Amino acid sequence: MTFKRGSFKINRRTSDNMFKPFFASTFFLFWAAMTQAQETQANKSAETRGEVVAITAENYQKEVLESKLPVVLDYFSVWCPPCQVARPIFEEVTRKYAGRVKFGRVDGDKDEKFADQQKIEIYPTFVFINNGREVFRAGGGPRNDKQSKNEFRQGLKEAIEKYLLAR
Repeated sequence: MTFKRGSFKINRRTSDNMFKPFFASTFFLFWAAMTQAQETQANKSAETRGEVVAITAENYQKEVLESKLPVVLDYFSVWCPPCQVARPIFEEVTRKYAGRVKFGRVDGDKDEKFADQQKIEIYPTFVFINNGREVFRAGGGPRNDKQSKNEFRQGLKEAIEKYLLAR
């Protein structure tokens, strides 16, 4: 079929009808991709999302000793001021090392017998575990001043690099 000059005109109604299927299919593909990305994010484990896992005597074997990632545990108590100062720093470092190191917190008040079994003598205590074995332990936390917080943050990062990631 041949068209003569001027025999086919594209007006607004024609162009809208021509592109509607294109826009609908493009929107559907975009929606499908976004849904898949959200489902993938929801299925990621806590350690790859940079979240701190609550550790108890019941889940210690599975979450810590059988972990494929090295683990840092924060043994804390709610009444302990250095524990409260260390918490946001611990969570910040958790996000930095997401997917490379698993981070957990053990409430020494709720699970006192378990903390005693782990020989926790001071709060906070940070225990570094690699391949199911304790490789380093540090007790004490920062004071509530900027310099102390920065030193604590730096020390925590250095310990992770030295004892868990340098192997």
